[in-house]
Amino acid sequence: MLFNSLHFVYFLPIVFTLYWSLKHQWRWALLLLASYYFYFSYNPWYCLLLLGTTCIDYLAAKKIDAAAEQKNKKRWLVLSVISNIGVLVAFKYSIFFLNSILFASNKITHSSYEMLQAFIIPAGLSFYTFQSLSYTIDVYRGKYKPTDSLGFFALYVSFFPHMVAGPIVRYNSLMPQFYQTQFLSKVDWGFAARAISWGFFKKLVIADRLSEIVTPVFNNVDAFSGATHLLVGFLFVVQVYCDLYLVTQILQRV
Repeated sequence: MLFNSLHFVYFLPIVFTLYWSLKHQWRWALLLLASYYFYFSYNPWYCLLLLGTTCIDYLAAKKIDAAAEQKNKKRWLVLSVISNIGVLVAFKYSIFFLNSILFASNKITHSSYEMLQAFIIPAGLSFYTFQSLSYTIDVYRGKYKPTDSLGFFALYVSFFPHMVAGPIVRYNSLMPQFYQTQFLSKVDWGFAARAISWGFFKKLVIADRLSEIVTPVFNNVDAFSGATHLLVGFLFVVQVYCDLYLVTQILQRV
């Protein structure tokens, strides 16, 4: 599900309406279900990967806090690091390195190219992996106690506004907001309207138009000069900023 898709146009108002219709103690459950549905819409099987990362880091943080000896704390931290980095290597960076090796050796074929194209990298993998890993590292460093609620921690890891485009949010910044009672009357609707309008302008008008310039150059680099590559590289930075960050930042403020 993309933020500028028709699917999201239906999804967000439904979640918004249900959120303000429920009592405070049930809102976190709605957000958790909505977040997993949001991720489910990309690929149902990758929800298992998300759930596995969540459970491992939740358990690791609890064990780190309960361990009496430093070496035992470190063992659980190592488990968290290995599981998270291992997932990144297996599902994301391995295909990147394979792609690079094949192109460098000029051994890529039509069938291998189709295989690489068909390999689907889990959406938001880097964002939720590093966000979950930062939690166990902070618990290991003694910055705060681990949460007792697996449900709230699962929501912290999977919260849909930053799932596929970031930013990576620290535990002590996002988690307290789930416990706070929010009131509809206190929402700054003027700011929300301006922020959302400006964010979608940057996404739909700037980022999507820049993509029409950047993508053809990236798809055929040999056909363009070095000066063109420098210009397109700068435009790509602008595109990424407008495309990935603005909308999610705005959604977290509403």
